[in-house]
Amino acid sequence: MTTTNPTPDTATARLDTRNTTGKFKCEVRLMERPAKPRPDFPLFAHANGQWAKKIQGKLHYFGAWDDPGTAEDNYHRQEPELDGNRKTKHKQSKLRREKPNKPRPDYPLYPHPSGQWACKVGRQTKYFGPWDDPEGAERAYQDYVSNESTKTVRNSKAARTEETPRKPRKTFPLWPHPSGQWAKKINGTTYYFGRWSDPDAAEERYEAERDDLRAGRIPRQRQSGGCTVETLCDKFLEHKRRGLATGEISQRSIDDYERTCAKITCSFGENRCVEDLTPDDFAHLRGGMAESYGAVRLGNEVIRVRCVFKFAFDWGLIASPVRYGGGFSKPKAAVLRRERQKKGKRMFTPEEIRTVLGKANKPMKAMILLGINCGFGNEDCATLPLDALDLKRGWVDYARPKTAVERACPLWEETVAALKDYVADRPKPAKKEFEGLVFLTQTGLGWSDGTRRNPITKEFTKVLEKLSLKRAGLSFYALRHTFYTAGEYCRDKDALEYIMGHAADGADMRPFYREETWISRLRAIVQHVHRWVFEVGYAAQVMGSR
Repeated sequence: MTTTNPTPDTATARLDTRNTTGKFKCEVRLMERPAKPRPDFPLFAHANGQWAKKIQGKLHYFGAWDDPGTAEDNYHRQEPELDGNRKTKHKQSKLRREKPNKPRPDYPLYPHPSGQWACKVGRQTKYFGPWDDPEGAERAYQDYVSNESTKTVRNSKAARTEETPRKPRKTFPLWPHPSGQWAKKINGTTYYFGRWSDPDAAEERYEAERDDLRAGRIPRQRQSGGCTVETLCDKFLEHKRRGLATGEISQRSIDDYERTCAKITCSFGENRCVEDLTPDDFAHLRGGMAESYGAVRLGNEVIRVRCVFKFAFDWGLIASPVRYGGGFSKPKAAVLRRERQKKGKRMFTPEEIRTVLGKANKPMKAMILLGINCGFGNEDCATLPLDALDLKRGWVDYARPKTAVERACPLWEETVAALKDYVADRPKPAKKEFEGLVFLTQTGLGWSDGTRRNPITKEFTKVLEKLSLKRAGLSFYALRHTFYTAGEYCRDKDALEYIMGHAADGADMRPFYREETWISRLRAIVQHVHRWVFEVGYAAQVMGSR
């Protein structure tokens, strides 16, 4: 575990890259330790970022800080087993299944309560495969019996020489191992493919498994219990991190997927077989998320969970798609609309914008003007490069980082003046990678690290709170909403969408044929929004005409 020296009262845990064994490890970052949701809440906030409880002298963890509802559900489900010092429910599920009958009367194995076909050898119980694969278990048993019968051969070199068979032909790819099996060394590891007495079956199994073994994969024939939840999450995150290395996905998206995988693992259990999951499991997962999340975030989490299990089928980790049932779906549109209405309009009035501009410092004033002048969001300002500005002509030409859609916008005189004033006193970059950015912090760092922790929002919120303007729905991104709302009065949707950097609908072919947008159309929108902000009474006049 890597730490950043958390204080006793602050810490949080986040799923991060895998360790050498493929297990999850935690990266601790500073965050205020949460209080209990209610006085009788049975768990306490552990410093590793999870809700925990000490049972029979041992700490058990039940879920992340940001989801106390799911953590409490996990605790109540697992408490009886943990108090009795037994395995958790998801590990006992196999014990409760009805034992199968033997495939035939002379079948040499019996169904063990662990879910495996077994046989008593001396004083030890040997296991040879899961209940659902009796033929594979019998083959493993026969191989075991054959290996036991050749132990006496290994004790004598002369005897071994007499018993060891020759290859059926010169091109036969396997060699006779002293254990009594045909074998092959692949990537430094010796693998066994069958008994000496059946070289054809051994060669057939080698041909079927060769490519997987050379690629470092475990062949399906050698997988005992199918794909587990932990294995699926490992492989899914590994695939997504490859996209991060090539720039196809952002760190913010990786963080979201890691939190989703942590929630899946916590709810279903690491060793739960993916193919054993039922609609009831997904309904329980959604219920826990619904208690902690709003409608919008709940819908995003449902999409990410479905993405993880779609990956399992697309990549051949499971034989058939997962059944979610009707209880695992996004909130309906009516629910989303009602939640948005409760939060209020995400829009500033002209008077509020003028008040904020009068109290903001140099960098924040320039950012606010870019937000209301050009519809810029937090990430747009944080990543804006110097070469995207043409302050002599009064233009900014910068493709939107989120969608890479081309956009450009004329700048107001107030915006140009604010940018010149800030750039003249711009802090010295702390690292070479920040030299090309317009906005830097006081320490010379960038304003964005690609995650949700965008300091622009925090600094802007401080200004609103000082002016007593903070209310639900108002943030820096609300400037972008305000620009679009005010700009709609010009009734030039194409030019407005161009300034906003919105991606075109797949069925709309016009943006693919449009090579340039008339400058006069862009100026008309920008000048109208300028009057809306700075001309007293103009906003009321415009809204009235609508």
